Amino acid sequence: MNIGIRPVAAGDHRGVDTILTGAFGRPEEAELVQALRVAGDLPLELLAERDGAAVGHIAFQDLGLRGDAPGPVPRIASLAPLAVLPAAQGQGIGSALVAEALAILARRAVDLVVVLGEPAYYGRFGFRADVAAPYRAPWSSRHFQGLRLSDRAIIPAGELIYPAAFGASA
Repeated sequence: MNIGIRPVAAGDHRGVDTILTGAFGRPEEAELVQALRVAGDLPLELLAERDGAAVGHIAFQDLGLRGDAPGPVPRIASLAPLAVLPAAQGQGIGSALVAEALAILARRAVDLVVVLGEPAYYGRFGFRADVAAPYRAPWSSRHFQGLRLSDRAIIPAGELIYPAAFGASA
């Protein structure tokens, strides 16, 4: 299995839609990514290819923070969504996408990444519910997790501000 990971290009959008719709069994995630893309709210979007065919996708958005305490404003990113075609699941493609994306975000000096997802899966990368707990989001639950990518002192709590496209899908 030969997996390559690269940034999404304009010609990849139809393939990304196919991956998202196939993985989630519905069009809402593809529509969300399309809306985020149009609004310019996808600073990191990666595609996984196996033997030249698109099989996985991951996207991140920059989040704002309305903090309750003084301190440096952190750079926060949200992982949403991660998808792998059903026929390619369980082969390490999603893990490769997450690992590559987190390395890129760390190089970009992102302080914190949050995700709404399965704790057993995202816990493998170091995501934890207690890291995200001080930050309020509309979907805060045990599935809402965070991962610190820096040791920089940052505002320790507050309300996360998501791109407008999430309001339409929440």
